[in-house]
Amino acid sequence: MRILRKDDVTKTIPFLLCDEVDHITGKTGLTPTVRISKNGAPFAAPVGTVSEVGHGWYQLRPAAADVDTLGPLLLHAEAAGADPVDLEFQVVALDVYSTLLVLVQPLIARVLTPDGDGGTLTFWAAAKMRASWYLDEDVSGHDLAFLVYAASDPNTALAECRGGDITIAAQEKGCLVALEASEQKLPPPGAYRFVLRDQTTDSVLLSGAVRVLAAPDAS
Repeated sequence: MRILRKDDVTKTIPFLLCDEVDHITGKTGLTPTVRISKNGAPFAAPVGTVSEVGHGWYQLRPAAADVDTLGPLLLHAEAAGADPVDLEFQVVALDVYSTLLVLVQPLIARVLTPDGDGGTLTFWAAAKMRASWYLDEDVSGHDLAFLVYAASDPNTALAECRGGDITIAAQEKGCLVALEASEQKLPPPGAYRFVLRDQTTDSVLLSGAVRVLAAPDAS
């Protein structure tokens, strides 16, 4: 799934149309009909322009109105003599082409501050989720849960980590909470929010932002 930056009209949206006979050979010289759906809205014709690139590849050069909504963007393209194609993109607020600063040291935070202090976490696709925080209160033995959600739907957890995913180490003052979870628990690349909940006391310890960035798998 490719990442698109909100309101960015400088990046094209490519798609491949293959011959409907062998389903492999790129079909050239077509005039595709393209429809897009923005964050679950009904499919509609894009405002941008569709053109041929070559070797069966075509592209939608989006207008601002095509990429003005955060969330999934679905593209459906079809043309006579070719197999239809369906693609999913994610429209996000951050610029994945810019230089990013990745912080690896633990974040210092205060416990029981649900309005924030959890920092911004950067995770990479095909890599484990890792993060840690120093808390000024010892929550050793508590059942903690790390939940990732979309800002537009805070009632639905897109990722949930708990149990063996979270370790708590008592310190001289407070404790160190460390998260290490499988990449299979990651939501698709995009911008999200998170909360660190104490299920034992039914309270939110920390909250903050999450960035999941696309990256190749070297395994």
